[in-house]
Amino acid sequence: MGKIIYGVDSDGKITVSDVLGALEECFYQAHCAATELGLENKDSARQYCEMMVKKAFSETNGDVDNPTKESLVAAMNKLAQLSENFRTNEEIQQHYKEIMELVEKIEG
Repeated sequence: MGKIIYGVDSDGKITVSDVLGALEECFYQAHCAATELGLENKDSARQYCEMMVKKAFSETNGDVDNPTKESLVAAMNKLAQLSENFRTNEEIQQHYKEIMELVEKIEG
């Protein structure tokens, strides 16, 4: 077993769906859970973060229900841009690097 990145084994077979789940978890951990956003509970925070990921796909003409490597990267870029308002560049780059490690290993 390799390094676990937002719930995904980096040495295992990695699909676009796996990376989408990791992206949602990353955004939740880095943005929603850390800032708490004044949301009432974790479920509300998670739903908000999932909505933000879906919005990033929509704004970059990607299909969150049928993601591709390219649409994942475009959504990541959009989320990184949004995160500039809340996080340091170092934090953003670290999270981006972790997700890109998974993107680069997508099979098929």
